[in-house]
Amino acid sequence: MTALPPPSADRIRDELRHFLARTFFPGRDSGSIRGEVPLLANDILDSVGFLELIVHLEESYEIEIPRADVTPENFGTLGTLVRYLLTRTARA
Repeated sequence: MTALPPPSADRIRDELRHFLARTFFPGRDSGSIRGEVPLLANDILDSVGFLELIVHLEESYEIEIPRADVTPENFGTLGTLVRYLLTRTARA
């Protein structure tokens, strides 16, 4: 069986935008969630929402996210989160 290639940055970004809009902002256009807007500082996610996001990522991308990886450098914005997921899915 051939392994599937890792997802592209565009696919990850689109999926995350849709997840965030659907889960936390029903009715909001997913395109309005910009890549460099801080996820926590702009009330996009609260602490419970952040945990929900991590569970979603682990299930959707079949990865385990170590506690040490949950940093502003990896999870601060949509853009940093996409970059983090690209490295994690490449290793999976």
